[in-house]
Amino acid sequence: MRPIFLIFYLFLSFSIFGQSGIQQLLDARSSGMGQIGTIHSGSNALLGNPAGLADLSHFTALGVVENRFLAKELQNAGFAVALPMENSAIGIQLGAFGFESYREFKSGLSYARKLSESLSLGGQIIYWNQNIPEYGNSSLLTFKLGLQAMLSEDIRFGVSIYNPIRLEITEGEQTYAILRVGLSYQLSSKVLLASELEKDQDFATRIKLGMDYQLSAPLSLRAGVITAPYEISFGMGLDLFQECRLDLVIRQHEVLGFTPGIGLVYQKK
Repeated sequence: MRPIFLIFYLFLSFSIFGQSGIQQLLDARSSGMGQIGTIHSGSNALLGNPAGLADLSHFTALGVVENRFLAKELQNAGFAVALPMENSAIGIQLGAFGFESYREFKSGLSYARKLSESLSLGGQIIYWNQNIPEYGNSSLLTFKLGLQAMLSEDIRFGVSIYNPIRLEITEGEQTYAILRVGLSYQLSSKVLLASELEKDQDFATRIKLGMDYQLSAPLSLRAGVITAPYEISFGMGLDLFQECRLDLVIRQHEVLGFTPGIGLVYQKK
């Protein structure tokens, strides 16, 4: 019965979120702030809004793993690297999700450019593969677009759209398109407040609220809340030494329970 239960569990989670396992994966900092990914820049944009990579100043690598709903069969992992150039940056992303009876793989190539001191654009070309042994493989090529703008010294606006042209995976089964719009406010040197609206055309709009509080020089605390369905998250970040940061997060879904995650960020100084 366990394989049947897990497959049901897997697709229940898809129907609730309206998206694939990999698509939900963000870096652990963003995840701890309520899955808000549109407004982060630099290293925190590696798995989020590609436009944020334009603010990258050093070579950066990031790895993240989460154990969705405490089920080892729903483990989600991602890795990304990015390299800054003059007024721009390029990045590569890899991801894997699932277990032997259902797997997803994803690879992405990102490019971001600063159009001015306050405006950045970015895009990502994505190759996605789904493997279900009993039914075979499905693959597609799609893309993601993003924009970020500094509306003032303390307010950042971000927007991203994933897969705007809905493609057909199999006959009668289309992929999803997701629009996200976010806003952040740097309340002080220690406190960042953020919000985001997420809309999958097949599901209700999700409202996200989050915060990041730098408790001390090496330690940050995070929290977030999401609606439709209701979810809360808590996280912390710890600077291990000058070039590395460890991020921990735990999220609780109102129906499916807990999802712990861990991330490591390396930024060459």
